[in-house]
Amino acid sequence: MNTDNEENKNFRPVIPTEELTLTTISHKLLRLVRSFLFDPEFFWYTGSCLLLMEIIFNVLIIKYVSYTEIDWKAYMQEVKIFLNGERDYMKLIGDTGPCVYPAGFIYIYSALYYITSGGIEIQKAQYLFAIIYLWTLFTVFNIYHKSRRIPPYVLILICLSKRLHSIYVLRLFNDTITMAFLYTCIWTLINKQWKLSCVLYSLALSVKMNVLLFFPAFGILLFKTLGAWRTFFHLAIIGLIQIILGYPFIATYPQSYLKRSFEFSRVFIYKWTVNWKFFDEMTFESIGFSNSLLIGHVCVLSLFLFRRWCRKDNGVISLLVRGFVGKREELDRQVKNVTADHITTLMLTSNFIGIIFSRTLHYQFYSWYFHGLPFLLWNCIKLPVPFRFLILAVIEYCWNVYPSTSESSLLLLICHLIILVGLWSSEDLANPSPTCNKCKLPKFSIKDAADLVQKCSVISFEIVAKNNKHHNIINNVFIQLLGNMPFMTLTASAKIFPENIHLCVGLTAVWFFCQKSAKFLAQISLAYCVSPYLFTSKFYLFYFI
Repeated sequence: MNTDNEENKNFRPVIPTEELTLTTISHKLLRLVRSFLFDPEFFWYTGSCLLLMEIIFNVLIIKYVSYTEIDWKAYMQEVKIFLNGERDYMKLIGDTGPCVYPAGFIYIYSALYYITSGGIEIQKAQYLFAIIYLWTLFTVFNIYHKSRRIPPYVLILICLSKRLHSIYVLRLFNDTITMAFLYTCIWTLINKQWKLSCVLYSLALSVKMNVLLFFPAFGILLFKTLGAWRTFFHLAIIGLIQIILGYPFIATYPQSYLKRSFEFSRVFIYKWTVNWKFFDEMTFESIGFSNSLLIGHVCVLSLFLFRRWCRKDNGVISLLVRGFVGKREELDRQVKNVTADHITTLMLTSNFIGIIFSRTLHYQFYSWYFHGLPFLLWNCIKLPVPFRFLILAVIEYCWNVYPSTSESSLLLLICHLIILVGLWSSEDLANPSPTCNKCKLPKFSIKDAADLVQKCSVISFEIVAKNNKHHNIINNVFIQLLGNMPFMTLTASAKIFPENIHLCVGLTAVWFFCQKSAKFLAQISLAYCVSPYLFTSKFYLFYFI
């Protein structure tokens, strides 16, 4: 028995032949970090880590940051009147005024009214909006993944906005629901699901009509790929859904519904504007100012339409002719020009131009275009990368100044114009620049990541085994199993040694990770692995080694 104990104490795992020194490990970790930031093959590893951190971060915000009442109470008052049987839109009034959103808003917030017991259980609503935030983030990550010029580190920038987290989980604005539908619409456009994209666009429009800023690009993309007659059919789907959703109101008080839900003449309050504070209130509310912005919007859209968006189609006239009289085969040949980059760039640029010329931007309107800002900036290829970071930081600063000032509004406008000029002067997206920047370090592959994790894990578990007097034999078996790391062996080990099941699940997560398997399963498994070792010496050993 003494001999067996001495053998167990002297046991050492079979470590790969390469010598593990602090220098080699740090060098490989540096290569791994670089790959997570720059290598497109690691895009979803970076994305899934960020999504996991966002889950934790949103839960912490909901638990420890005070909810701020702005519009939620008014939303609940408006839908309560609807649920009591009122169909006259003029009478759907809350503390902040009459309801000015289409029928989809009423139905969605009616559901939230029931889920939250009449709007009282606000924390439950916050968790629902956190889910909307995560879905939006996941969809945006998918859109970025389709691009050929967006490096993985750009995803980090999408998760850093203080204002955006506030809009989603602390304010519960309907803008967030609208944009969830809209980004899903862009995702379906990229996947060439034209009818579904029209349905999603119409659902977004039924919540808030700011998505009309995307419509110029949306219509052009349909026209390019489907031709004139099929485009009219798809646009009819959008209109039909609006009629169906609004029917209870159109059938009873049509003028009231159309006037309130799609009110283009609405004058916003000067106090809350973020973008035009350097004008006085009289100028801001004047009709001349409004008409000037409208003319500017139309002119800039026309310039992009005629000089940028239809260059590969030999101009707008050629596109129109082909759309009305061209053969189906000719249209199908042109579809190859409608790439994921082209779709995303047109949609986000169209919306961004509308943002610049909006009569007002309230704080919640930041959600209209924040997720697209990094994409637009990384398409401004003539702007140095550090300058792109600076512009994003300045824009975030401007949106966090409360109340907004003349200086912050002017600074925001300057940043917007710089991006617009950068988009105008950017080169064709047909030959994008590589996403992996040049670096003296060699490229770090998935296999290299697997080897590094395996070697570090061997060392860490050896240390754990030394510190575990009661389970030396069990841990030694684990170390031997770790040398090969087959998934089935790990699963069997978890059944044999239930007291160490969290370690087994953790190793299983490493296996999934190294095999490029499910995007989120690895992170979920790792969280399960780490949970019992939080605030213990074992966890810190596992984390730092």
